[in-house]
Amino acid sequence: MIEDLLPADVRWAEAFGDLAEAAPLPEEEVLVAHVVPHRRRECTTVRHLARQALADLGRSPVPLPRGEQGAPLWPDGVVGSMTHCPGYRATAESATAPRSPA
Repeated sequence: MIEDLLPADVRWAEAFGDLAEAAPLPEEEVLVAHVVPHRRRECTTVRHLARQALADLGRSPVPLPRGEQGAPLWPDGVVGSMTHCPGYRATAESATAPRSPA
């Protein structure tokens, strides 16, 4: 269903539960170090999915920390969104135009 909602240039990934192979990168451990186990699994799974979508954009896997407001910090040249709630995790990402030097 998500694929019907997004433009063709947006890459996405979704799961209807947690993925056993999902693990936080070392730089992301701080995000999940003190959260309850189900939230840890949600956060870890959605970041795993985000790295899958980044790969579909031709990007290398990178840590995805949180900004001051809690939103994910995407690599330069990428915009995106993540969601995780009971029973569903998803990400949608797109490449942005390169910024011209200021």
